[in-house]
Amino acid sequence: KIFAVYRKGIALARSPRSIPVLMYHRVLPDSADPPMHGIWIRESAFARQLESLHRRGFAPISFREYDSFLLGERQIPRRPIILTFDDGYADNYTVAFPYLQKYGFGAVIYAVTDTDRRTNFWDTGEKPAPLLTPEQLRELSRSGIEIGSHTITHPRLTSIDAGNVRKELTGSKQRLEDILGTEVLSFAYPYGALDTSVKGMVAEAGYRYAAAADSGPTALHDDFLEIRRTQVFPWTGVTGFWKKTLPLYQRYKRMKA
Repeated sequence: KIFAVYRKGIALARSPRSIPVLMYHRVLPDSADPPMHGIWIRESAFARQLESLHRRGFAPISFREYDSFLLGERQIPRRPIILTFDDGYADNYTVAFPYLQKYGFGAVIYAVTDTDRRTNFWDTGEKPAPLLTPEQLRELSRSGIEIGSHTITHPRLTSIDAGNVRKELTGSKQRLEDILGTEVLSFAYPYGALDTSVKGMVAEAGYRYAAAADSGPTALHDDFLEIRRTQVFPWTGVTGFWKKTLPLYQRYKRMKA
């Protein structure tokens, strides 16, 4: 707890007031049939978005890199941004990863770790979509992409009992650490569902950072366990994407809510 207070103090003193945190899910080839839900984008759109970030001088980092900054082990870039991908779809590796490599961009992929069902079984009515394999997770990690936890079975954590919440949090963390051989620092709440009790159990499980969805303060360092993110949708155009990267965008969205 003392260390957490220290890290927050360092962040307040040294980091930019607001670091945009974007949320993706699937990145599909342009020829692929889209899922029914609206949490995917086309490969061509993703390529344009990364080119835009590169041209405008953004430096996508991971929470692991941000943590190193708080510990004084590295300098934070002039225009940091954090790109996150929920669920751990295989297309994050086959489609998105080459573009991240092209620009030398960091990112965070939150993986569901169920070892029996290697598809998006929680998406009722959707066609099965393969998830990342242990080999792909290791290659991503070795290449500088942070792998975070997204539970074992993708439940709504506010709807299950405390014992099962703890199993989901600790089991997924341990599974990923066994695969990667490195500590897992960050977590993403499935469906963005959280409350005070769940946040407390996330901290107890040993996570330093936890990504929410449309909840949490506008500044990352105001609450490391409820980090507000901005979703990128299939219909997010050039101007819309530009707005989502602005430091004041989350403040504006929160005022409208």
